[in-house]
Amino acid sequence: MINKEIGEKVFEVLKQVLNDDNKLPATFDDNINQSLDSIQFVTLIVEIENMFDIEIDDEDFEISKMCNINKISDLISAYKNKSEDECTQF
Repeated sequence: MINKEIGEKVFEVLKQVLNDDNKLPATFDDNINQSLDSIQFVTLIVEIENMFDIEIDDEDFEISKMCNINKISDLISAYKNKSEDECTQF
């Protein structure tokens, strides 16, 4: 899965979490920090973990590391690649 596809899925999750189209970013590079309160941020992360079957480590669980859809997509890609690498080691 390429980052654009991941970004589109993240956008859909964000849309559900925010439940307000006026708060959605215009581009995948736009900052989403001001749009999310702490509960919404945690909800976004949980939904992403469920959707992509990943578990985000505590050190990555910071809004500064996930301030826009592109950064979130990159993080998801890294976790997916890490997961695939672990499976091929056996």
